[in-house]
Amino acid sequence: MMPLGKINIKSQSSRANESPTNANYRGAGLSEMAYAIENNLEHRCNGELSLHVLDIIDSTMRASQTGIPQEIKTTCKKPKPFTLEEIKKIMN
Repeated sequence: MMPLGKINIKSQSSRANESPTNANYRGAGLSEMAYAIENNLEHRCNGELSLHVLDIIDSTMRASQTGIPQEIKTTCKKPKPFTLEEIKKIMN
């Protein structure tokens, strides 16, 4: 189980998923991408994942316009979850 980490919300927010007892890791993905680029590593939001997301968006829009189910043409590997060690390394 991932610990809460540093609390960065000081009072109750109007957003349902934010409270002073929850940590906010919204910057983790961007930080991981920058770290990976600096260290010549493949980041989680790579071209394969990006292409797959765009294929899903395009297919969904086409299906809504035509009323015809569309086939998703791409696949990608599911990015692995962050470990506590990775969070500590990239979020300093």
